Amino acid sequence: KVVESYIARPQTSTNQIPLAQRQDRNGNGMFRFVDARVDPEMERRKIETGANVLFKVWVEKRSPKAVREVDISIAIDDYAGTRVANLWTRVVGRTIDELPAGRTLVEFEVPRLPLAAGRYSFNTFGSAGDQVADWVQSAGFFEVQHGDFFGTGRTLPPGNSVLVSFNVHLTTRAPA
Repeated sequence: KVVESYIARPQTSTNQIPLAQRQDRNGNGMFRFVDARVDPEMERRKIETGANVLFKVWVEKRSPKAVREVDISIAIDDYAGTRVANLWTRVVGRTIDELPAGRTLVEFEVPRLPLAAGRYSFNTFGSAGDQVADWVQSAGFFEVQHGDFFGTGRTLPPGNSVLVSFNVHLTTRAPA
């Protein structure tokens, strides 16, 4: 508990600098991440377990030179730095054939967010072909509040990071 509360304190270095101005990034710069955030569904004001959320990433390409086979990834880590999810255009067959010049918004829609209540960080990673274009660790942070993931009004006890939707089936047999 002590470690969790220490780690959960607001970060002071990287999250106060706008993503577009961050210098602690890797890649060849063919394009850059200029903003990223997590938004709850329209009628909610906070991010809750089980709610629909949008991860929004703005990518900027300044050069008129063609940049092809672009993949974007948002890697989500829990408070201890353990990877809990990765939203990646490539694995869902949504590689961008050619990134246009200017700013492009890439949205990752996550229905029924399966993350337990807590503080999370995310990295942004972008590639073109087999080259890393931009990679920013701890590009953003978000807090997940307790929500009704299972639709029963009940929650799991602390210690669960990811919630899994499941069904229960009972089969009763007469004793032989």
